[in-house]
Amino acid sequence: MGIIGAFFVILVWIGCGFLCEYLGNLKGQKGCFLYGLLLGVIGIIIVLCLKDKSGEINNSNKGVSKYEELGKLQKLKEDGIITDVEFEIEKQKLLK
Repeated sequence: MGIIGAFFVILVWIGCGFLCEYLGNLKGQKGCFLYGLLLGVIGIIIVLCLKDKSGEINNSNKGVSKYEELGKLQKLKEDGIITDVEFEIEKQKLLK
């Protein structure tokens, strides 16, 4: 195989790692580089099959009611941190 062949294989394996990391970030997944680095093309397939977390709602506010969240949004709007348009968009998301 030679030194050039071994170098090529290592380069492809590292490329698989970066591709997995990129695809994982698109899906909201963290730490996918190792899938590609350790598993190569199989790692890419695994990352493509992972659940998309980028659109999931953050569950850290599970005990907080939507009205408390609306109050927080109102305060952010009053303080000028978010615009009226941003406030309305987030309000619609909460009230769905």
